[in-house]
Amino acid sequence: MIAGVKSVFPEAQIGHDYFHTSQLLNRGLLKELIQLQKKIFNTPIHEFRKIRKNSIEAEKTDILPIYHPKLPIHICAWDVYKKIFQMGNNQTCSAFLFEWNKLKSDKNILKWSRTKTWIESFENSLPRCGLTAKNYQKFWKKLCQGWRRMIREDRITFEDQKKEFTKAKYVILKNPNNMNKFDRKELRKYLKIFPNLREIREAVRKFHYQFKAQSQYRPNLNFLQELVKKDSHQKLKAAIHTLINQQEYIFACRSILAQHPSLKKGKSIRSNREELNHLVNNVVRTQFGFRSIPSARVRIEGILNCPVLISKKLLS
Repeated sequence: MIAGVKSVFPEAQIGHDYFHTSQLLNRGLLKELIQLQKKIFNTPIHEFRKIRKNSIEAEKTDILPIYHPKLPIHICAWDVYKKIFQMGNNQTCSAFLFEWNKLKSDKNILKWSRTKTWIESFENSLPRCGLTAKNYQKFWKKLCQGWRRMIREDRITFEDQKKEFTKAKYVILKNPNNMNKFDRKELRKYLKIFPNLREIREAVRKFHYQFKAQSQYRPNLNFLQELVKKDSHQKLKAAIHTLINQQEYIFACRSILAQHPSLKKGKSIRSNREELNHLVNNVVRTQFGFRSIPSARVRIEGILNCPVLISKKLLS
């Protein structure tokens, strides 16, 4: 039941438009970064779990499932497993040993980055007597387990990178004007880890500059169109389309101030920022000083540091 007072002065409206336009762009970019995170990290992690599950199922049923991975890293790892699985069908130790030596000299399996590590770890675990008729099946199982250990390490690498990306996407979207020394250090770190985010960061920096630049500079948001790709998130496309089409109205206050410079010195009541609205909501929840309408008005005036009007029609 509290009616906020919105300023009619242009300088207050500049801050109001800046907040809402930056919020619109950030929402679109955040959706784009979440989509990128799913593509780069979530999908590979899910596939690693899937090929592990298929390998365990194959060893239980003695039947290799029909499975066709899509990403190169999974294709290479699965091709290696198929060769290991076929080795388990050998009835004699000599046949198994022949297939093992053949596998080690196969150049195709070297496409998987973990192949050399996997072979070395297996050979280091062999007993002095080598493979025999009694132990070769046991070591075939160790081959399978070692392979799963390698893909687990690959999966953990992706999971660690995903955690870093989750932190990076919020640093990338930060307003340059609000960043402290620690934020800039974090930004440099994440841009070094994820250089593919440089384009987005540059667009964010340039966007905020449009509102910070001097009055003689003519602001333009057309550069945001470069962020839109064929597979970009729909919310990013919509946000950028809106900002570019409405930029004349977004920056209209600048032309008014240029025509009427005296307004720059005028006092105005600013629009409430989001953190103030959040503070008011928290105070309302606890209800300290909100037992009566007059005390509520005084309390909110103190929080917002501005006059508050209460409509009698709303109270009736």
